[in-house]
Amino acid sequence: MTIDRFRTEFSMLPKFFKDKHKAIQTTYKIESFSFLNDPKILMMKDYPHHGDVSCYVHCERVARYSYFVSKWLKLDHQSVLNGAILHDYYLYDRYKNSPGLHGLKHSKIALFKATEDFDLNIIEKDIIRTHMFPLTPTIPKYKESLVVLCVDKVVATLEYLKG
Repeated sequence: MTIDRFRTEFSMLPKFFKDKHKAIQTTYKIESFSFLNDPKILMMKDYPHHGDVSCYVHCERVARYSYFVSKWLKLDHQSVLNGAILHDYYLYDRYKNSPGLHGLKHSKIALFKATEDFDLNIIEKDIIRTHMFPLTPTIPKYKESLVVLCVDKVVATLEYLKG
């Protein structure tokens, strides 16, 4: 391969990724729209999560980035989207009336409340249950759970650093 051909092919990469990102962004908006506008999900706007970031905003960020990664990895992106939106569906103000040891307990509470309000598949349940690993001992069983777990850690860290 000549250097000129390499430069030509390499120069096309940013356009490829930009177009691919735009297509995934559009698909994400379509697939997440009804779920993110569900009145039960909208209640998460009333609860602070990391500093001044609401639980809703945090979960939407985690869902968006997890969705992109799962599409890229060709995983079950719909389960990732649903599980990520619901991973912190505990519905209480963690700063005012937490049941204590919020970091250790909220994944179980979120799973309980999510299964009461929504019909979840096994991957979505695993995402919610295991998103606090290694703080909690439950190890993720699915690649989709691992994606949400990692994205959640990055997003939470950035939210704390910004706030």
